[in-house]
Amino acid sequence: MNIFNRFIVNMMLLLSTQALATNTIDISNTPTVPEQPRVNASAQLLGLTITAKKRLGASGNILYISIHGAATNGCKFYQKHFNNTYQDIACGQRLFYSRSSTADLANYINTLEFFSSSPGSSAVNINTEPEVTLSGGKDAVSAKAQVTIFTPTSANTAKTYTITINNIPYVTQVNASTPIKAIVEALQAKVTTNTAITCTEDGSKIICTANTANTAFTYATSVADR
Repeated sequence: MNIFNRFIVNMMLLLSTQALATNTIDISNTPTVPEQPRVNASAQLLGLTITAKKRLGASGNILYISIHGAATNGCKFYQKHFNNTYQDIACGQRLFYSRSSTADLANYINTLEFFSSSPGSSAVNINTEPEVTLSGGKDAVSAKAQVTIFTPTSANTAKTYTITINNIPYVTQVNASTPIKAIVEALQAKVTTNTAITCTEDGSKIICTANTANTAFTYATSVADR
């Protein structure tokens, strides 16, 4: 049997299994997602915490700190790239002037459009030519409500179909001649009275969504003889 024929056989078995399913209420659940605040990209450098103000993402902004031999103490602009998101900074002359401190560096970074820095110390001199890449930035994520879908199948005898939300049962009586559409409509009309959720139906399933994004609801189903 080749791969195509095997695929056809498997699909036919799947469809026949679905067509023969009875006396069930299938469940599909998408859980709530809590709100997540924005996180700015950041990096540690010479005891400073440097943070991106605007652009976010996995890579964040890039900030180059370079000692280029400024004519005086302190730190100042040297050159920029890509709309200020890459920033070279010149800090204090190495050989002929006192070295700049991390306080000088922090003060300058805090004047930049895309970056900020925690306070530095005037007692900590800059003795290296570091290069830092800011990372860990994440965009904010809005809270998403729980969505639970109930899909009943036909009954083959007289049955009681029950959906339970937050420990409250909603019941309908069915038999072998009850269409799925009628089962769905009957259950939806009862379940929708729960004030914690909003439930709709499309003739084949019931879609229940939490009214509060950060609040989950419990759910269960059962099918019993009557």
